[in-house]
Amino acid sequence: MKKIILFISILSVSLISVAQNNDAIVWFGLDFTQARLIGSEGFTDVQKIKDYYFNEWNNVIVAESDKYNISKYFAKSTVNRDLTICERRNKTVNVSTLITNNSYTLDRANIDKVIKDYKSKETGIGLVFVVESFDKTKEKAFVYVTTFDIATRKIIKCVKVEGSASGFGFRNYWLGAIASVMKASARAMK
Repeated sequence: MKKIILFISILSVSLISVAQNNDAIVWFGLDFTQARLIGSEGFTDVQKIKDYYFNEWNNVIVAESDKYNISKYFAKSTVNRDLTICERRNKTVNVSTLITNNSYTLDRANIDKVIKDYKSKETGIGLVFVVESFDKTKEKAFVYVTTFDIATRKIIKCVKVEGSASGFGFRNYWLGAIASVMKASARAMK
C-alpha cells in the first residue's frame, strides 16, 4: 500500500510539473530586424528609433505587464521574459533601409530564418512578435505573432496580426498598436 501511495504521489508531482510547463511561455519581445517603417513623414529620426525606441518599446511591455498582459492574452499562468536576443538582433538593423514610402510585405519564409537565431537557455514555448511594419499612412502595426519550441526552434504557430495605433506621443502611439495586436492575438492564436 505504501508503494502505491508513493507511486501516486510521484505521478501527481510529475503531472503537476508537466502541466505547469505547458502553462508557461517565454516572451522574447519585439523583433524589428525584418521591419519597415512606412511613411517617412512619421519617422523623422531613424537613428533614434533604432537606438532608443526599439529597446524602449520592449522595456515598457515588460514594465507595464498589467497593460501588456501576455499571460491574459495567451492564456498562460507563467510568463518568463528574455529580451536579450531581441536587443542583440535589433542592434543589427540597417537604418538606411528601415524607412520607406512604399508598401511592404514580409515573406513568411523569413520568419523561419528569424526563429533559427533564437538560441536560448530558456526552455518550453517561446513567443516573439516579428514586426513587419509600423505604417504611419494606415496608422497600423503589422506583426507576425510567433510561438515556437525553444529547444528545436520549430515554429508552432505564426499569424499575421494588425493593430491600430493610438496614444499621445511617438512612443505611446506605436505601443498602442502593439497593445491592439496583443488583444487581437487572443483570437488569432487559438
